Amino acid sequence: DGLLLASMDVASQNVAKFIFLEIAGGDLVMRFSNGTGAGRYVAALKSVSLCDGRWHRINVAASATHLTIRADEETFTFRHDDTETSTLGLTFNSFSLNYIGGIKSSEVVAPLKYGVNTNGFSGCVRNLTSGRVA
Repeated sequence: DGLLLASMDVASQNVAKFIFLEIAGGDLVMRFSNGTGAGRYVAALKSVSLCDGRWHRINVAASATHLTIRADEETFTFRHDDTETSTLGLTFNSFSLNYIGGIKSSEVVAPLKYGVNTNGFSGCVRNLTSGRVA
């Protein structure tokens, strides 16, 4: 288990907008806030074990109404109708703080408020892209 990605805007220990992607109990968990509400989606992996010493492909795509999380060939699509808890306007490129594989100890307070596992991810990340249209 561990934090794969943390992107956030922090203003005096209050996080208005964030995206956290973590491995928790073998599942992929994405938590986010667009500034007016927070959401949490769990991709409960059945056929993919992310902790097996092999390379895996993880893709997260969001629109105003859907969030899709894909791990190798296993795909989860979540629908969110409520604009308060939608991913509307959130992109990894728009945050002032971005961390891959863990988080700086001085920034841990904000993610802990949302139940995020702040332990660093033990493994490797390669071929990371952001904002690419497939």
